[in-house]
This record gives sequence, structure tokens and C-alpha cells, in this order.
Amino acid sequence: MKTYDVHFNTSDVSANKGFNISMTDCLKWIKNESGYLNDYAGGTVSIVRSDGVTVWERPIPKIIPASLIGEIQATHGIYQRIALCERNGYKVEVRPMGTGGVFQCKRVRGGEIRYQISAGWGRYNYAYCVIL
Repeated sequence: MKTYDVHFNTSDVSANKGFNISMTDCLKWIKNESGYLNDYAGGTVSIVRSDGVTVWERPIPKIIPASLIGEIQATHGIYQRIALCERNGYKVEVRPMGTGGVFQCKRVRGGEIRYQISAGWGRYNYAYCVIL
């Protein structure tokens, strides 16, 4: 029987859990351990067979820490919000957000995650967003 392990990679660090379990059990662990995955946000999580072959891999979305979300919400001027996000290393762009309002978070096709930080305008609710 083939066994598998869960591996994590970012630009700074690589790690693995040291499992010798089935692929199904690896997928279940990944699904249930999202808190652990946050340590590797912006990197990838993969399942590697015991012979070293990667059989499954997905990106781990970058997240905005709760403390920064609180700061963004407490800052009332949009240009101050943009500056705050950019100072913390996040890219801010105008993107269509649809319905949902300020502070909504949406995953769009292609895996991009957007966090809306301003009121929207126009038919498709264009707004300033943090791009993750």
C-alpha cells in the first residue's frame, strides 16, 4: 500500500508533517487543519507519495491578519485605508466586486481573493480592494 505525507512550501521555508497515511486521510487533514495552514499563507500545500512524487498541490491563500482588518475598519478615510494596506505589504487595486458592500471578501475565478475596503460605484460595484 502506498502512503502519503503533507508538505508545505513558502519562499522562506519548507516543512512536512511526517505522515505515512492514505491520500484520503491527507486530504481530510488538510481540510480540517486550516488554522495550521495559515502559517504557510502565500505558499503551497501538497501531498507527496512515499517515493517522493507530488500527487496533489494547491496554493494557500494569503490572509489579512485580524488585527489589520480591525485597523482598516477603524480608519474612515479611503486614502488612509489604502496607505495602511500598502504599508503592510498588500496590493490595493480597483476591481469589480458586485453586491456585498464594504469589508466583503470574495474569491473570483482564477483563485484571486479580494477584500473590499471602500464603497463601490457603477454597474458592477467597482471598489478599492486588497488583492490577496
